[in-house]
Amino acid sequence: MEIEEENEILEPIEEPAEQPKRNLVKFWILFVAVTIGFVIIIIRLFIVQVYDAKRFAARAEHQHMSKIDLMAERGKIYDRNGKLIASTINSLSVAVDPTILKEKLQVCKALEEATGVSYKNFLRKINSTKSAFVWLARGIMPDKARVIDTMTFRGLIKFKEPKRNFLYGNVGSQVIGITNVENEGISGLEMKYNSILTGK
Repeated sequence: MEIEEENEILEPIEEPAEQPKRNLVKFWILFVAVTIGFVIIIIRLFIVQVYDAKRFAARAEHQHMSKIDLMAERGKIYDRNGKLIASTINSLSVAVDPTILKEKLQVCKALEEATGVSYKNFLRKINSTKSAFVWLARGIMPDKARVIDTMTFRGLIKFKEPKRNFLYGNVGSQVIGITNVENEGISGLEMKYNSILTGK
């Protein structure tokens, strides 16, 4: 008895004709999406750098710069014999930009040495603000400001400001009067003749 073996002929499985079309569609969708993305970026760059360039430049300048009026030198006071009794000297005022100052502790300790105020007070002022400008000390006398005056840290802001200097100390102080931190007369002759003594 002969057993005939049937040879099965295996036909190769062909990839469906729809598969290449799907791949092509995906490619074009991706291509279009990337192209649109590039076009949007180019349009945005054109708006920022050309169309709205002045507005963005003004905004950047406002964020990085601030206007501060510098005080004028106050007029001198003489006695009836022509002797100078009150004049103006250049004092040092210190502010910082907390956003970029790295040597905070060093600056605060130097200010403690110059003013006698604990460095912790200055450090607290710096750490308690989010502003890019904060006053730390005003009107430090030149002989006490030497250490601060030599510092050149980024974010340390120093101003030369006029400060009243009374050549005879407390002698006649009630008559002569005093000025405040803004160099304005608040008592005595300093207040009475403030409009004349105030510089421009």
